[in-house]
This record gives sequence, C-alpha cells and structure tokens, in this order.
Amino acid sequence: KALGEQMKHLEQQLKTVRLQAKKKLAQEKSANEAKVSALQATVDKLKAECAAHESKSQEAAASLEEMRTRLRDAVQAKNELESKVDELTQRINLTKNQTEPPQETEKSLESVTNP
Repeated sequence: KALGEQMKHLEQQLKTVRLQAKKKLAQEKSANEAKVSALQATVDKLKAECAAHESKSQEAAASLEEMRTRLRDAVQAKNELESKVDELTQRINLTKNQTEPPQETEKSLESVTNP
C-alpha cells in the first residue's frame, strides 16, 4: 500500500515537473521569438541603410565622373585657347617683322639721310 502511494506521489511529481518544463520551454520559445523578431528588424534596418548608402555612393560616383568629364573638357578648351594664343602671337610677330624694319636698318637709314 505504501508503495502504491509512493508511486502516485512520484507520478504526480513527474506531471508537475513536466508541466513546469513545458511552461519554461514555452517562455524560452517566446523570448527567443522576440529576440529573433528584434534581430530581424535590425537586419531590415541595416539593409535599408546599406541600400541608401549604396544609392548615395552611386550618385557620388556619377557626380565624380561628371566632374572628371567637365575638367577634361576645360583642360582641352584651355589647351585650344593656348594654341590659338600661340598662333596669334606668331602671326603678330611675323607681321611686326614684315612691317617694321630692324633697328640697325633704321640707324643706317638715319645716317644716310642725316650725315
């Protein structure tokens, strides 16, 4: 008889332990699901930030490429202007040489006309 009561008591303890274990597991599962949900929200937020940074990076790269193109065009225009200035300077010098006699010739002309 005592053995039967002891068995009932142990079965009751086993039920209680199982019930407590189920409750604890349910609480841990719920806490873990909340953690997973929070982590997923963080992941989603980081993905959005990454996409925004990627977009800004692409915009910056496009802007940089545009600036490079403009700089290249400006350098080319500067070189063309310098070339034109050089050409005009040469033409001016040629014209000066053709229209103005050298100073030595002027001096010899003066000596001939003013003895």
